Amino acid sequence: MAEVTTLDVEGGKKFDIYVAVRRINPYVYSEVKKVDLNTDLPYNDLVTLDRVGKTDFKYHVEFPEGVTSMKHVVIKKTDYEAIKNILAMFGTVTYETYLKVFGHPLSESTDIEHDKFAEYGFSEDIHIHSGTEFILMAGVPLEDGNIDPEQFQVIEFCTRPAGLCPYDIKVSIESTSTTATISLTPDPEITDYRVFVDKKSEFDYWRREGEAQVRSVVIGHWDDSTNPVPRAQTGNVVLNPTGLVPNTDYVVGIVGFDSERHECVKYIDFRTGEPVGPKPQIAIEAKPEEVTAPWKSAAYNVKIQNAVSAVYGYFLKSQIDEVLANGAEISAVIQNNGITASEEQLAEMLTSEGITFETSDLSANTQYIFGVYAINDEYVSTAEYVTFTTDMLPQIGGETRNNMPGRYTASTTDVNGNTVTFPVTITTGVDDATTAEYALANRLVALGFGPESQFPYTSLSDMIAAGHTAEEAADLYGPKWFIEFREDGIVVPKPDNLSWTMGNFGTDDNSYFWAVGIRPSTGRDMDNLYDFPIEVSADGNTVTVKGYYNENIPAYYYPTMCTAASSWWFNDIQFRCYSELVLTRDTSTSAYLHRGAVKAPKTVVINSFDRSVKESRQRAADLMKK
Repeated sequence: MAEVTTLDVEGGKKFDIYVAVRRINPYVYSEVKKVDLNTDLPYNDLVTLDRVGKTDFKYHVEFPEGVTSMKHVVIKKTDYEAIKNILAMFGTVTYETYLKVFGHPLSESTDIEHDKFAEYGFSEDIHIHSGTEFILMAGVPLEDGNIDPEQFQVIEFCTRPAGLCPYDIKVSIESTSTTATISLTPDPEITDYRVFVDKKSEFDYWRREGEAQVRSVVIGHWDDSTNPVPRAQTGNVVLNPTGLVPNTDYVVGIVGFDSERHECVKYIDFRTGEPVGPKPQIAIEAKPEEVTAPWKSAAYNVKIQNAVSAVYGYFLKSQIDEVLANGAEISAVIQNNGITASEEQLAEMLTSEGITFETSDLSANTQYIFGVYAINDEYVSTAEYVTFTTDMLPQIGGETRNNMPGRYTASTTDVNGNTVTFPVTITTGVDDATTAEYALANRLVALGFGPESQFPYTSLSDMIAAGHTAEEAADLYGPKWFIEFREDGIVVPKPDNLSWTMGNFGTDDNSYFWAVGIRPSTGRDMDNLYDFPIEVSADGNTVTVKGYYNENIPAYYYPTMCTAASSWWFNDIQFRCYSELVLTRDTSTSAYLHRGAVKAPKTVVINSFDRSVKESRQRAADLMKK
């Protein structure tokens, strides 16, 4: 007795199954029976496989009663698992979430068919190969887009195996350091075949996912015109892959087909040879004469030999050091982070004059690396680099800036025209960190603004003692404002985008240096953010913050301390100048550098211990006691 458990048939069809039995005469069937087989059955599941072939399949999506929308998708199982692994660090990927994101909507029950020659499928390009596992999903989306777990179905299936082709493809390989000659001679019964060459490491990567995955990589897209690297061949062929890497293991993957589409699969290893050409040579030379701003610019000339490509770049040395400390090579850092030279740049590098690369994006007093990576036609590489430090930011302001720090009395007028005075101290900074920061910005800091009784000075240490961090304290101490030295003059810089604050004096919002004036046509206040110009007297003892004149109105704006949460408007005025702010140096406490000749005083020898006057006074005191 024989038992048949599986028949490979298609859904939606009617079949006649015949069974013949020989009982006595081995050449005559003594009994024949017929069985009707009907696969044209109603669809009761959300998704049903109707047919699975070697390189094709068909399925049906059935809408449940009352459902108006469904999603479906099919994906190769190895692709799905790879996506899960990639996203593992961000969260769990499930069939339902995959269908939600990648599923294709349907509005009615539908038959869907894919075959190997379909250029595009319902997901990404679907290229169906024999003996390959697929995952088919269908479900009903809820209003929020998630898939209803009660109305979801997944089917895992495998396409039919192609069967072993009894014919062969003979292969011979000769290789150099960067090329190979691959001769392929198929048996006449091989109708066509696919060939793919790649590094052994790449083949080993795909082998982790199974034989079917490796075979699908070799076959590629069935429409060979869409393959990034053509694979389809017929008859005797000689392939000449170029651009190979010396001293590297490669694999030739081959899948041949006979007229029945049985498959002949072969993988042949080969190794490229040693490089024979000269290594690239790189020469880097500084070009200081081409640098106009050495605190932010650099220029280096590059000449190379024996190279077919090059990469160059300027890098922060601290960043390079950090990467190198983790085991990276400087050549790899330049190669992966630099700028690839264009054909024109490479051509100039190869000349005797070379090419000069300039940059003006550097920071002052900072260490940098300029590096070049070059590679020849045998993929032999060389890297060279130089380390340099940009200049300090230039001292803008000269003697005026050097002499300005000191104690001043500031004066201005109030709304009634009365004079208001308050102390101001101009200094380079309030600690080492702020001094360095302000110097880089070409700034001095002025401490004090408005009556001292209303806005007493709060120091960095006071702020930290009150519970602020060092960074918060550096922002909020004050009242403070800045004097900035520029090529075109001296100004109180506006706090663009509230970039610096005068401090905080018990209000919800911080205080800022604002510009407030009176519109002549209405007599109403107007405000904005402006840079206020500063004038310094010839003797350096008077510093005047001038009003900002807006000729379009026309009117003057004067310095004002306001609370604000946006650079578009202020909340409250805390102190307002109705005229120029004039700072006069307190000469009683000032000391100046002696600029004349230094003369030694005449030396006179005296008795250093003459206590007669002291003793005389003591005696008089004693007498008075009696």
